[in-house]
Amino acid sequence: MGTIQFKALTFNYSDQTQPLFDHVTLQFDASWKLGLIGRNGRGKTTLLKLLQHQLPFDGQLVTNLDFQYFPQTVTEPTQLTRDILMQLGNLDNSTFWQVERELRLLQVAPEIVWQPFASLSPGEQTKMLLALLFIDDYHFQLIDEPTNHLDQEGRQVVANYLRQKAGFIVVSHDRHFLNQVIDHVLAINRADITVHQGNYQTWQTAHDQQAAYDQQLKGNIKRLTKTAQQKAQWSHEAEKGKNAASVKTESANLDKGFISHRAAKVMKRATTIANRAEEAIEAKQQLFKNVEIAAPLTINQRPLKPGQNVLSVDELVLQQDGVILNQPLSLTLEAGQQVALTGINGAGKSTLIKALLALPATDHITSSSLHP
Repeated sequence: MGTIQFKALTFNYSDQTQPLFDHVTLQFDASWKLGLIGRNGRGKTTLLKLLQHQLPFDGQLVTNLDFQYFPQTVTEPTQLTRDILMQLGNLDNSTFWQVERELRLLQVAPEIVWQPFASLSPGEQTKMLLALLFIDDYHFQLIDEPTNHLDQEGRQVVANYLRQKAGFIVVSHDRHFLNQVIDHVLAINRADITVHQGNYQTWQTAHDQQAAYDQQLKGNIKRLTKTAQQKAQWSHEAEKGKNAASVKTESANLDKGFISHRAAKVMKRATTIANRAEEAIEAKQQLFKNVEIAAPLTINQRPLKPGQNVLSVDELVLQQDGVILNQPLSLTLEAGQQVALTGINGAGKSTLIKALLALPATDHITSSSLHP
C-alpha cells in the first residue's frame, strides 16, 4: 500500500517556547492498523493535520497516500442531512444507496437523512459521518475519536468495520475499542514519539514495566544526589582545612607542605567523585524524561451533607418541536449517589441533560412538561 515517513519533522505553534514535535524521524507501513495515543494536548490531532499538510512544519513528510480525515467538517448544519452527505462524499442520487446501506448497519433509520443535520443527536451525527467513512475505499483514513457520542452497539459496529480494513490511523481514548481494532501503537510521549507492535494492552504492559523501572530509577537518583552532596561537602571541608592549616603558628610544629598536599589530594578526589555522581544523575534523568505526572482530579462543588437531596424530579416530560420524548420521569438524587443515563443514540440523553441544566437551582422540581 505504501509508507509514511517523518524525517526530522519539527513543529511548534507560534505561542509555544518549545517545539511540540522536535526532529521526529519515524516510518510506518500503510497496511498497519495504527492507534495514535497520548495525553490531551500532546498533539494527536495536530499530527493528523500535519499529515494533511494543513500546518507548516520543518523537515520532511514523505508518503504516496491520499488522506481522508474523520470527522468531516459540516459548514452548514441547517441543511438537510442527505444534501450534506452527498456534498461531503461526492455522491449523487445513483450512488447514495451506499450511505443508506451503511446507516442500516449502524442501526440508524435511513429516513432521518431528510432532517436538518443540526436537529440530529450528537450520536446520530457521528453515525452519519461514519457512513461516509465506511464507503470510502480510496483514501488512507485518519480517524479522530470515532466513538464519540456512540452507544455500545454503535461502537461495536465501528470496531467490526475497522477490523476488516487494511490500514488506518485512529485516535481514541477507549482502550477496549483500541484493543479490538489496532495492531500497532503510535505513542506521543512527554519527550518523544515511539512505535510499538501490538494492541493497546501490549503497549500498556510494556508501559507498566517501564513504570516499575522508573520507580527504581527514582531511588537511584535520590541515592546519587545524596552522594553528590556528601562529596561536595567533603571537598568543601578539605579546602577549609587547608586554609586553616596555613595560618597556624610555627609553635604548632606542623609540616605545612604536607598538610597542603594532603588536603589538595582529598579535595581533588572528592570533587572527582562528586562530578561523577552528577554525571550519573544526569544520565538517569535522561532515561526518566518520559515519566508521566498525573495531576490530581478535583471537582469544584459546594459541600453537601450525606443524604442531602441534590435533585428531585416529579413527572418530568420533555417535548421538542411538539413531540413528546419520554414517559413521565420521577427521580431523587442524593449527595454521593451516581446515576448512569443510558439509551440508544437519539433517545434524548443529551436533551435531558440540557433540560436539567436549564432548570432553576431548587431542591425540588415538579414539572409536567419542559421544552428544551
